[in-house]
Amino acid sequence: MTEYDRLVGQLGEPRINEDWNERTCEFTMLAMGKLGGQEPNYHSDLDIVFLYEAHGTTTRPARAGLNSSTSNQHFFSELAQNIIKVANRLSPYGRLYEVNVRLRPTGEQGLLAVSLEEFCKYFDQRKGQTWKRRALCRARPIYGSTEFRSRTQRVVHEVICDATRNATLVKEIREMRANLEETASRHNLKRGPGG
Repeated sequence: MTEYDRLVGQLGEPRINEDWNERTCEFTMLAMGKLGGQEPNYHSDLDIVFLYEAHGTTTRPARAGLNSSTSNQHFFSELAQNIIKVANRLSPYGRLYEVNVRLRPTGEQGLLAVSLEEFCKYFDQRKGQTWKRRALCRARPIYGSTEFRSRTQRVVHEVICDATRNATLVKEIREMRANLEETASRHNLKRGPGG
């Protein structure tokens, strides 16, 4: 049984109502960083952003005695938390993976899962978040239906290629890089000159 199935048993199935047609809400995990670029190494953490299709509510849970539903946002945040717990679990051989969710649009203290619409709004409203746009260059949906992964990838591409940002983007990236080089120790290969 998957974490999704367990959660459906507790909270019900996440649904959306679209043009008078109710259906299951889609979900994807957006791989970022080395995982998104398909170049993880031995010590890489897994940078992941959890996205769901749209707001809505769950059906009634299958468990006896429960008669209320919850929001899709709550459902998918719980799912993200469960996935993180399983992946980060310590075993006698150490930790299998370390999931990092700091790159999510809502920041370190924000919601674990956001709707695709909120994801777009974040980048529309915060034009100055150049480093977060740059982080999307290696983003890749790694879970979910083929259709929703493709839709998510198109949204990521639109955010990266936003034409209204091109005029200032090069200048901002050069300033960011100069700042990284200035604040790096002379032995820091990643942030130093040529990194």
